[in-house]
Amino acid sequence: MKPLRFLMLLAGLMGASTGLRAASLTPLVFQLDWHPNAQFAGLLLAQELGWYREAGLDVTFLPVDQNQTVVERVVAGTNWMGCSESGVLVNARSKGAPIKAIGTMFQASPMALVSLQSKGYTNLARLVGKTLGIHPDGHKALEFVITHDGFRPDQFKIIEKDHSLKPLLDGSCDAVQGYLIDEVVELETQKQAVNIIPYYEHGYTAYSQVYFTSDATLKTHRDAIQKFLDVSRSGWQAALLQPETTANLVIDKYAPKLDPEYQRRSLEKIARLTTFESGFGRIGAMDPTTWTRMLSSLFELKIIARPVSLSEMTDFSLINALPTWPPIRSIRTDFHQPGGNYPDLNVPGRWSKSGFPRSLDLVVAVNPAGVPASVMMVKASPTTEMDKIWTEQIANRWRWPAGSWRQFRIDPSVTVSQ
Repeated sequence: MKPLRFLMLLAGLMGASTGLRAASLTPLVFQLDWHPNAQFAGLLLAQELGWYREAGLDVTFLPVDQNQTVVERVVAGTNWMGCSESGVLVNARSKGAPIKAIGTMFQASPMALVSLQSKGYTNLARLVGKTLGIHPDGHKALEFVITHDGFRPDQFKIIEKDHSLKPLLDGSCDAVQGYLIDEVVELETQKQAVNIIPYYEHGYTAYSQVYFTSDATLKTHRDAIQKFLDVSRSGWQAALLQPETTANLVIDKYAPKLDPEYQRRSLEKIARLTTFESGFGRIGAMDPTTWTRMLSSLFELKIIARPVSLSEMTDFSLINALPTWPPIRSIRTDFHQPGGNYPDLNVPGRWSKSGFPRSLDLVVAVNPAGVPASVMMVKASPTTEMDKIWTEQIANRWRWPAGSWRQFRIDPSVTVSQ
């Protein structure tokens, strides 16, 4: 089946496409904080399938501009939106930028400090006195992590670098700021063993690729922005359900020089970040508690010059008004449609003594022949190895009765039998 045809079937499966083309379109410009690739897959997929236009929007996506910040460009526009790290947005708002966060692509930050495993830098204490290479807009996030762990920024030699891994590989930097979905994937594909210090494991409970816009645009284009968030959620859901097909489409249409395997692996890691707090059904949602903690910490640690209130920084009304997307069917591991074949999932011997370590929480898209077309882990297992074991067994061994395209969710309250 052709990739585009499969994704159109997913559109019908999830109710993302209305099939109606608006007579007039509202223009929106969306400023990306990097170049088009898998980390924007949900948006690019929705654009390619025409879902924004069907919702009455004429959306233009712009790659990052090295000469002007994302915030500056969005504030200067009259109908602009953008995305950036939550720390960057809070810092801008504290300095007077009239912006508000309205949703998020990633519910956990992909930022991390990355070093070569051979160097033995497994924690910040071992990096004291060492050279850390960071992105130009990464100072605030790193300061947050350093201070949270009881250190001071002046205990490290912090230098700015571009997104190249050369400083790490040639030894000019002992560790570099990177993304779990980007630089880490690149090193893994090069067979480089790495140590990773994820920011979200060190107090940085922040959002990434946060949707934001100016106060003025939010006031004048409120309905259009809500439609954008709704379509974008559907785009991300479809993208995560079929990572290989989506990665190929992104490359074909937007970035022909990128490696398909690299993009597919990145998208699989992205699945954890997009569903980190709210699961598959409420992709894009934000939690006021997370924002409150982040705003308080940034001020207490003197990373921002003045306190920024939750109401000043955020508007939850648009994303919260979107309906939670439900699976078409919800099934338990001990209750399946008659006529199918659902053998117990095998538990590896090394886990058999303690039993299955957690409940399953997966979404399965089933094609008309009853075969799982994709299996996505909604809430990740403790290890990627476990994720792979469960998803591969369901994809290869489970079969539903023939029918139409449909989607199932494995009930997370049921533990798989051994």
